[in-house]
Amino acid sequence: MATKYPKTAQRYFNARGEDVELIKLAGSVELGPLTGLSDAIVDITQSGRTLAENHLQILADVGPVSTHMLVTNGAFLKFQDEITRMITALTQLLAEGETHADY
Repeated sequence: MATKYPKTAQRYFNARGEDVELIKLAGSVELGPLTGLSDAIVDITQSGRTLAENHLQILADVGPVSTHMLVTNGAFLKFQDEITRMITALTQLLAEGETHADY
């Protein structure tokens, strides 16, 4: 099983009582099965488009994902206006239910 998230994947499979060999990959883990390096992957997906393009399918949800924005105090002081505008724009998009793969 190829993944960027070996600790999360290990916890998931341990909880299910499954013994799985994990291979830590960086970058496009969906290439693991295509190159014969792995039989499957554990990855984060938003729309599943990349999976479909690589002839993969979702077999199970490992868990929910949340996104956090972290800003150092120094960066916030220096770029407060820009960061505030970006947070406002993101908040509005989320409130409107907008979803775009370009984010």
